[in-house]
Amino acid sequence: MPDGGTLTLQTENLTLGPTRVGPNDTVPGGEFVRIAVADTGTGMPPEVIARAFDPFFTTKAIGQGTGLGLSMVYGFARQSGGFAAIDSKPGEGTRVSLLLPRSRAKRRSCRWCCRSRRWCTAPGRPSWWWRTTRWCGC
Repeated sequence: MPDGGTLTLQTENLTLGPTRVGPNDTVPGGEFVRIAVADTGTGMPPEVIARAFDPFFTTKAIGQGTGLGLSMVYGFARQSGGFAAIDSKPGEGTRVSLLLPRSRAKRRSCRWCCRSRRWCTAPGRPSWWWRTTRWCGC
């Protein structure tokens, strides 16, 4: 955003049916967490969006950027079983969204144990319990 603007971060839980994201990816149905970063900057034309996730692709002058940022975001999303997408129009800003699979795993109560130098758990105990006792479960 060379002339300033607004940067917005958004998170939400989504339940999706099969959905197309970008020209090459289709999200299967399921539960996801969407993390989106949007700006009110200059936006990107379609030919830039098509290459934005390519490693080392940049529209900046030499020495102004490596072109690794969005390719790393894309790689993280795919390695996590998710997807990344860009929505942008010249003059209207850009929105980059990550769709990551939601976990249904139960939350565990745990804390760092100073004696064993590892994470310890107290099965069935609520997280506040750690602040009221010295038991570490080692």
